[in-house]
Amino acid sequence: MTSKTVLSSKQRAALESLATGATQREAAEAAGVKERAVRRYVADPHFVAALRAAQDAALGETVRRMASGTRGALDVLTAIMDDKTIAAGVRLRAADLWLQHTWRARELQDLAERIAAIEGVINDANQRTS
Repeated sequence: MTSKTVLSSKQRAALESLATGATQREAAEAAGVKERAVRRYVADPHFVAALRAAQDAALGETVRRMASGTRGALDVLTAIMDDKTIAAGVRLRAADLWLQHTWRARELQDLAERIAAIEGVINDANQRTS
């Protein structure tokens, strides 16, 4: 493959299967190729880069779909935590989940801010040297 890589239709089919969690054998079947062809594909850095991009896109879509249900999930947790007719252990678990996910979201937000700051410094340095 060249620097301006164009994947064949069979490579694209294998890539789409792999990006959604298929095994190499399943990807080979989906693409209509032998499994060793898929092993060659995943040894190619250009294919791997395209696969990572496809996996990132799939993960991004999953995150967007999960985010769209966040308000409802939080409403459920709040209702469980506040409902005194529900067993204390269940309410405790709901509260614990809420705290765990709040903490994790804050960590991710902090990391995203730090990465953005680092990228800004790198971009500024690259512009000065260009």
